[in-house]
Amino acid sequence: MKIRVSNITKKFGKIIAVSNCSFEINDGEFFVLLGPSGAGKTTILDIIAGLERPNNGEIYFGEELVSSPFKVIEPRKRKIGMIFQDLALWPHMTVYQNIEFGLKERKYSKEERNKKIFNILELTKLLSYKSSYPTQLSTGEKQRVAIARAIVLDPDILLVDEPLSNLDEKLADELRLEIQKLQRQFKITTLYVTHNQREAFDIADKLIIINQGKIEQIGNPEDIYNKPKSLFVAQFIGQSNILKGNVTSDGIETEIGKLPYNPPIKEDSIIILIRPEDFEVSNDGSIVGIVVGRRFLSGEYYYELLINNNKIIVKSDETFSLHEKVRLKVKKSPYIFNN
Repeated sequence: MKIRVSNITKKFGKIIAVSNCSFEINDGEFFVLLGPSGAGKTTILDIIAGLERPNNGEIYFGEELVSSPFKVIEPRKRKIGMIFQDLALWPHMTVYQNIEFGLKERKYSKEERNKKIFNILELTKLLSYKSSYPTQLSTGEKQRVAIARAIVLDPDILLVDEPLSNLDEKLADELRLEIQKLQRQFKITTLYVTHNQREAFDIADKLIIINQGKIEQIGNPEDIYNKPKSLFVAQFIGQSNILKGNVTSDGIETEIGKLPYNPPIKEDSIIILIRPEDFEVSNDGSIVGIVVGRRFLSGEYYYELLINNNKIIVKSDETFSLHEKVRLKVKKSPYIFNN
């Protein structure tokens, strides 16, 4: 089911949590709402779920108005599934009973409930835990119960709020793929909230980047990374080198040296984004730096170079020692913002 969020504003007293927020999620799409802590991500999710009323704006599920300052359809009537950060499992109920609870609320027959529950238990690898209580489960198993409980309702829309933030990296990777697999299998329109960039880029069809209650950019992961529309997005997403530059007749003068540019730039004073992988180690490079730091991440080296008293992050397959001199050139025209 399509979601349309139009000019939503939400205030808590004098504090504006979300301001004029607008976006659309098409039927079956997997959107990820990404931003720093306190950006307004959960507030948007709560408004879409019907847990909060907007001060301004409207939310539609398909053609139906579900939220506005004057109308809020309660969550249980919205045919949504929710996976919360705190899971909210009933401690006195077994795995089977936790999953069954929503089906009972929606008046499924006992035969229908049993069929649907055993199907989702198999899909989420929980069949052997059906009689266990939450206190007897690992954190990962509890997460699977929360996923199963949301999916078993056949929701038109799935809302997911930071479900993997308390898990170790390996388990988080496994469950992230499981959520993605189930979303694809059931073709559920999904809005997934996280502050974890790796997680967001791994699963999203499209990303919504939010900062201080305002949407900075919407797009697929490749465009968000390679074509940031604001300085905030450029600095927030991935690793980046941000430099000031002045345009001359034959290039751009920066703190680390002269850079080529193409196409021509009209502004005299600009801000430049260069990703670590956009540098190339070259014997004829005009940029010279000294290695002052090194990190080995996921099989790749990231070096911190000191260039004219500026620290620059460079990604390279080559191995360098601390204090070694390295020559660089920029492989492509840098991404440019007006100063």
